[in-house]
Amino acid sequence: MKLNKLIAVALMIVAFTSFSTFAASKAKKTKQSVKMVLDFPGIEEGIGYPKWVSAALKQDTRGIGKALSLKDRQVFFFTNKGPDLDFLQHWTDTVDMQGEIATSMSRVVEREVNSLYQGGTAEAKKELADKLNISSKVRLSGMVKEATFWIKYAAPKNPKQKIKKDMSNADTYYQYYVVYSMDKDAWDKQVKAALGDPALNAEVGEYMLKNAAGLGITEEAADSKEIAIAIAKTVREPIGSPDALALVEDGSDEEYSWLDD
Repeated sequence: MKLNKLIAVALMIVAFTSFSTFAASKAKKTKQSVKMVLDFPGIEEGIGYPKWVSAALKQDTRGIGKALSLKDRQVFFFTNKGPDLDFLQHWTDTVDMQGEIATSMSRVVEREVNSLYQGGTAEAKKELADKLNISSKVRLSGMVKEATFWIKYAAPKNPKQKIKKDMSNADTYYQYYVVYSMDKDAWDKQVKAALGDPALNAEVGEYMLKNAAGLGITEEAADSKEIAIAIAKTVREPIGSPDALALVEDGSDEEYSWLDD
């Protein structure tokens, strides 16, 4: 009797394990079929994504610049998605670019302030970062559009369903990618010119002297204005909005040819 019970338990374990493996496999397959690629430049010729787009899909900002051989240039990467490709291109290339670079610059400045004054209060460092927000002072002259790309996707209205051949249960949208660059020397000069603005330095110097204790530094250090020099050396990383890569579609679950009957 005990043997029969042991056999029964063993069979239940095997059945449960098999079911779990099947369920996991099915769930993974379902997840991988959430959306599909409908179109992109070169698809009819059998050409795949450019290397820089592959880097973007992997959320590798440095890889984008490397793939485009932009070693000596400051790189700016932006992306947007929506149903109208023409609107996406116009909006991203004109409106978003200005705002995104400003947001990114503010983030870099705030990060550097935080690292330079680790012992200070959050309030004092935040106010100093706000005063050092040079984004509005940096001119974007010399910007070059290096590359653009788009991918048209279809996604089922119900994520649990596969897309039908007539697309009646799917929504379509475009993901637009664009890379700009600027000569690094020109970029450095613009940033340093903004940080070296006499009015800005006077305001920052006065604030640092008044709030030396809150920043965790001595008055002598506050009077040295080393922060402007330090930040000017660190703003040459690839720049895009904080949420830019969050908008990039995950390239790992793309399907190219299947459609349900």
